[in-house]
This record gives sequence, C-alpha cells and structure tokens, in this order.
Amino acid sequence: MKHIILDTDLGCDCDDVYALALLSRSHLDNKCSLDGVASSAPFPASPGAIRSILDHYGLSDIAAGRLGVHADGYYSEGRDFYAQAVTDAFPPSSVSFTESAELLRSLLAHAAAPVTLCVIGTLTNMSALLGSRGDEISPLDGVSLVREKVERAYIMAGDFTHVGSVSVPTAEWNVKLDIPAAQKFFDEFPCHVTVIPFELGVNVITGGAYVSKFGGSSPVSAAYIAHGSTAGRSSWDPITAYAAVYDGSERFGKLFARRHGDISVNADGTLNFAPNEGSRFEYLTARAGNTEIAG
Repeated sequence: MKHIILDTDLGCDCDDVYALALLSRSHLDNKCSLDGVASSAPFPASPGAIRSILDHYGLSDIAAGRLGVHADGYYSEGRDFYAQAVTDAFPPSSVSFTESAELLRSLLAHAAAPVTLCVIGTLTNMSALLGSRGDEISPLDGVSLVREKVERAYIMAGDFTHVGSVSVPTAEWNVKLDIPAAQKFFDEFPCHVTVIPFELGVNVITGGAYVSKFGGSSPVSAAYIAHGSTAGRSSWDPITAYAAVYDGSERFGKLFARRHGDISVNADGTLNFAPNEGSRFEYLTARAGNTEIAG
C-alpha cells in the first residue's frame, strides 16, 4: 500500500478539493494510506478547509499543515474562492496547524515505509523542505531526508505542448507563482518525479456529477459551488492524485503514457525538456480520450 502525503494550494481552484476527496476515499477503501496534508496556499482559511474535508470523511486524525514563510507577492494573481466559505459552512474540528515544511519533515522522519509525495500547488513547500537543515525532528537535511524516505513524487506542473512543435512555451500557474521554488525542485529533488502537465487535465472535466448529487450538503460540492464550477472543472489535480494512488494498475496504463527526460525551469517559468530514458523525470500524456479519463 502506498503511503501518500498531499501538498495542496486548496482554496484557489476547486480541483484541489476533488483530489483531496479522491485520496480520502482511496484511504478509506484501503487503496492507499493518506498520511498528511500540507497547505501551500496563503489564504488563512485554507488549512481549516482541508480539515473540514478530512472531517467529512471521518479522517480527523490525519495531520494538516499551514503555509509558512513565503516571498512577498506570492499568489498575487490568486484569491480565496471557497476556503472561507467551506469553513463557515462546515467548521473544522481543529484550527491549530503545524507549519507545512515542519509537518513534511516530521511525517518523513517518522515514516516506516517509502512515501509518495503528491504535489498539486506551487513547489514552495517542496523548496522549503529541500532547503531545511537537520534539527530535533531529524538530523538529516532536507535533500537527504527526501532521498532516504521518498519513493516518488507526482506533481501537477508545467506545460509541454511546445515539445516537438512550433508553439510558444507557456508558463503554467503552479510554476510561475514561485519560479525560484520550481527551479530548486527540479535542480535538487533526488528521487523519481512524474509530472502531470497542464494540457493533460485541462479538458478532462470532473466534479459536476458530485455537485448534482450532494449540492451544498458536502464541503466538496460546496467548494465547487462557491468556485462557480457547478458543471465541473478541469482535472489537473484529480489526475495527479489518481496517478499517485493507481500508477502501475492496468487501467492507469490504458489511460496514460510516459515521456522520460530531463526537465529544467527557465527564468520566465517555462520548462525545458530533453528526452532521456535514464532521467529521474517524466511527464504523462494521454492514451485515452478525455471522457474515459474522467470516468
């Protein structure tokens, strides 16, 4: 069974909520163990909204973290669309949260089995983790701790539509909001990384059926309603969560293909990709149609 830690910017786009719901349901079905959830969003209500959703699934014992130190101007292009609305309607069982980088260090230090990281926001917390020093939690620095305890990371990041084409590279949201953090991650992360890019999830729509079924009675559907996505939303983050749990399954192999190669981040937030079968990096492409992936 995979042991998964989720790092999410839940509060801005609502597909983070569906990803957390997928991981929570998979945890309850014994498909994985969701060991903790770190917030990378700067919104005050984001950790509480994470807790409200975990409470909804009866998972109040799963640790949640809040964003720590971040650069000035971080998330200047984003706002809280629904986190406050969720916590107002579904008050969390706790409003006390450990700083995310500290939570990540603690979860990794105490992990008895290899850990899978699922990152569906900026790479801010990952950068803080990699740059951390040995402390009372663990004598290992961040890179060494990751190398010892992490098996693989699945991250939603980047846009590779320019690879092998004449299109102009695009800086994707999770990268461009904290470019230095993304550069540090792709330069220093010592384990295998599977990237779920923008183009893979943009036309895969999920969440609408959940809203129709539950309306405002669930924090998950309430988040979609507050976001204005009652008909569903693009599935960048649910695909990343699905990959973290089900990579290696027969269905996963029918839905997705891999492109191995070296990845680096430019100063403008666009990504470079150089094919290399021996690289620790890869990104996913679709084998199946959008409707089949959504199902």
